[in-house]
This record gives sequence, structure tokens and C-alpha cells, in this order.
Amino acid sequence: MTLYKATLETRNFSFEAYGTTEGEARLALYSGLNVHAAQYSVTASNVRDLKVDVEVRAIEVGKCYRDREVLP
Repeated sequence: MTLYKATLETRNFSFEAYGTTEGEARLALYSGLNVHAAQYSVTASNVRDLKVDVEVRAIEVGKCYRDREVLP
């Protein structure tokens, strides 16, 4: 099984979200960013700018990773 992890690092916060597809992980992260924006009075344009820096990577369940690479 493969999961997808979306991450975003900012100067003050670290965000992560998971999904069974890349799109689901991104959507979960974007939804969380909208909640964060409402809590901290961040403008919508600032949230849109943050979305550019979102990283998504696949994670295989039951595998061991070293430096983000699956060990054989």
C-alpha cells in the first residue's frame, strides 16, 4: 500500500497531511492551511503563495526508509 505525505515548512510552522493519493494529501494540507489562515488572520493570497512550496512524496507502508529512500 502506498500513502502520500504532503509537507510544508514555513519560518514559524511545519505542516503535514496524508492521503491515499497525491491529490488527497494536497487537499488535506490545503484545507489545514485554510484553517490556519483563519486562526492567524492570514490573507488568502498568502495561503496561495504557500501552496507553491508544498512537497508531496509517496510512502510505501511496511518499508524502511533511509534518507527518504526505500531500503531494498
